[in-house]
Amino acid sequence: MKTNGRARHRLTLAAAQHIGNRKRQEDSYAVVETNTGIVVAVADGIGGHPCGDRASAEAVELVRQRAEDILSSSNLFAASDAVQCLIRDADRRITEIGTSEAECARLGCTLVVAAFFRRQRAFVFGAVGDSHVYRIRGEQVDRLNELHGFGHVLTSSVGRIRKVDGEGRAQRFAVGDRYLLCSDGMNTIPWDLLGAVVSSAHDARGAVGALLETVQKIGHPKQDNVTAVVVAVNQAAGH
Repeated sequence: MKTNGRARHRLTLAAAQHIGNRKRQEDSYAVVETNTGIVVAVADGIGGHPCGDRASAEAVELVRQRAEDILSSSNLFAASDAVQCLIRDADRRITEIGTSEAECARLGCTLVVAAFFRRQRAFVFGAVGDSHVYRIRGEQVDRLNELHGFGHVLTSSVGRIRKVDGEGRAQRFAVGDRYLLCSDGMNTIPWDLLGAVVSSAHDARGAVGALLETVQKIGHPKQDNVTAVVVAVNQAAGH
């Protein structure tokens, strides 16, 4: 798919989940769209810890509450600051729950948040943990965030933040770009296949459907929960 940063554009999105080979779904996601732009987020409850599903749900609920404020920011730097503030406020909220409710003493989650602005043709993001923000341009796949962990051990997460990625970064998007926010259950798909699946889909809805179908076809015996949110930058009709 060719890209053209100067063409008239429109943003479309789609999201979907699959439970994988787990007993419960601990991923959560949020999508909020206004005339100004789109805010999307994915959170993944920390596996093996109590209340992981609650942690991810609390985090994305805060995203829903703050999304319009983020999109109303005076400039992209202010929007980036608002995303960073949101993630740190989610950390405080999760920490409060863990402190006050004994059964949720170790709860936590990953969180990736991205805000896309139509007029500025740009987006900002923030991320903590090992969920992903990918840009697919043609079949080239670039992960935009740093992963906070090694193996199955997270070095930073909502509930115990040490670092938030994406601070102060505003990036331009181009017609043809597709952006994927996903939990680490998407790691089942190799990078080269990931790019091919997303770029060959007709639209955002087709991309998320094809991604989850590919995960299921691969059939990893220990498949984790998987969540995919795709934002596609399409050429406007008539251009």
